[in-house]
Amino acid sequence: MSPGQPSPRLVAAAVLTGTLTILDLAIVLPVLTAIGRDLDALSEVSWLVAAYLVASTVTIPVWGRAMDLRGERTAVLSSLVILMIGLVLAVLAPSMTALIAARVVQGIGAGGTVTFGQAVLAARCDKARRARLQVWYQASYGITFAVGPLLGSALARDSWRWVFVVIMPFVVVAFLLYLGQLRKAPEAKDLPPFDVRGSLLVTVWMVALLVGVELLPVDGSAKWIGFAAAVIATPLLVSHFKSAPNPLIPRGIFGNRVIVLASAIMMLIGFAQFAFVTYLPALSELYDRRVNTGIAVALMMVPYVLLGAVGGMLALKTGTRVLGLFASVGTIVAGLIVTWALNLPGLYLAAVVMGVSLAMTMIPMLLLCQHAAAHADMGAATSLPILMRNFGGALGAAVIAALAAGSATSREPASDLAQAFWAVVAVGVVALVVAVFMPRRAKEFELLADNEPQVPMHHHA
Repeated sequence: MSPGQPSPRLVAAAVLTGTLTILDLAIVLPVLTAIGRDLDALSEVSWLVAAYLVASTVTIPVWGRAMDLRGERTAVLSSLVILMIGLVLAVLAPSMTALIAARVVQGIGAGGTVTFGQAVLAARCDKARRARLQVWYQASYGITFAVGPLLGSALARDSWRWVFVVIMPFVVVAFLLYLGQLRKAPEAKDLPPFDVRGSLLVTVWMVALLVGVELLPVDGSAKWIGFAAAVIATPLLVSHFKSAPNPLIPRGIFGNRVIVLASAIMMLIGFAQFAFVTYLPALSELYDRRVNTGIAVALMMVPYVLLGAVGGMLALKTGTRVLGLFASVGTIVAGLIVTWALNLPGLYLAAVVMGVSLAMTMIPMLLLCQHAAAHADMGAATSLPILMRNFGGALGAAVIAALAAGSATSREPASDLAQAFWAVVAVGVVALVVAVFMPRRAKEFELLADNEPQVPMHHHA
């Protein structure tokens, strides 16, 4: 296979790998109540989502760097095996505690699968080819987010355990498709040491912060302990990344202004994305119980899929900065519609506007990070923006929940939840400011021309 032309089998494996992560999240959302009732733990069901999001988010940079340092074969296949183990544990879970632990294991595996497919393809393509291949990712991501909840509801009629069983064949197929397609690991004598301390510090910082935010509506000192741990870990993390010989996230990535700005926008728009995905169904039900709550999510994902197919190519013509500005304004508008309309038609309109904003952000920003990175850092350059998107998403879901709980009244639950979307408006404003500082079209194209990678020949396992 010539450089720049990954095999159809590898493309299929990569797209399927990315789909697994979203399916494992989306398919569980509609069956949370059923799980809570069956395991007699309704008050703990939110941790089935939180545990998965936190585990997948904190392991993204670890997996990305593992691929750069240990090769594709070891990293990719290991993540699929761990995901399968988590699925088996979930099917057999006798209690809510065991199921939450299984979701943590699934999240650890998903932290790799969400990154590897895109990184594997990016390492084999020039920038134009990457943009075309990312169309398949965009389509599978959006379709899975829209169809996953419907599939979960249908499967759960017999038993909620089926939602985990149905994912298993996809994991097996992805594993088999990857065999013989991945590059061998470097010789042992050439392997630089893996940044164990950096991995631990990143994990502690992110877990502490996310758990603190998750526990904001809950009385007690646990949330303050989480925030204190995050504050203490911050200077230690910064100091380590400045001095470590082979840091988890290479200094060349953090020192790249383009990658940092694009990743920041991914985090901010990710905040809005997960706020909408998580709470659109709840708002829809509060406005009209007779309407299928999945319609609101579908209305957001349809433009995301359709327009996302051209977003990457559009960025190559207009520059990514223009799309970042457009998406930031769209996020502000979508949040304002939710807070002001307070009805189902307004909610649907906001969903469409948010979907268009996502289409103009996610793939273009990821591609920009890949284009601007050195070839040796492709795994880290792919994992950082995805990490920031998921981290922002976890924060978005938690912050909206905390704000809604803090202002809750028994008379106007829909208004309480809708007013929490002022946080989305604020995040959109910050994203707009960040987008202003992104390089203009001519500067971006000059940078990318200077950094166009030479795609190496394949050496398969």
